Amino acid sequence: MYQHILGRNYLCWNGVRAELVISEPELVREILKNSEKTFPKRKPTIYLSKLLGNGLVTVEGEKWAKQRKLANYAFHGESLKNMTPAVIASVETTLEKWKGQEGKEIESEELAKEIQYCVMKMVKKREDKVVNGEADSFGNDFLGLLVNAYHDSDKNKKLSMEDLVDECKTFYFAGQDTVNSEF
Repeated sequence: MYQHILGRNYLCWNGVRAELVISEPELVREILKNSEKTFPKRKPTIYLSKLLGNGLVTVEGEKWAKQRKLANYAFHGESLKNMTPAVIASVETTLEKWKGQEGKEIESEELAKEIQYCVMKMVKKREDKVVNGEADSFGNDFLGLLVNAYHDSDKNKKLSMEDLVDECKTFYFAGQDTVNSEF
């Protein structure tokens, strides 16, 4: 976010705690090589926890490995292209509901519920297409993979609805952050 002002690597302060921000891929790779215990994930704030839930960014261990394997596909260009219409529809729906709310504070609980509702609506739409015979699968984009995992009969591969929603939220907010950092 501050790269255009401070450069690719910079020191910032979080209260009384100094934080070194490094964004050069080679330097990040060198620092993080075999050091997951040295640099544990920071516990998210209550606000972020409500928004992100238990998505890839916040979980660890086996759950992280399972969710990372699913998410890996989403980082390919073709998969991202396939998701564009669903993301646009979701954003337009949410923006329409928020019209007239300018200047009003939106509670994190309300925002989290709205995001949950939008994701559930997209999932239901996919499920309905398969049930009605309009499609023979839930799709091969990231959302389709998540819905497939939700319906998987293998308990080890199965994803709960809460995890599915949390992964969608994580993916959305990660995309927002990536786009914002480019500006």
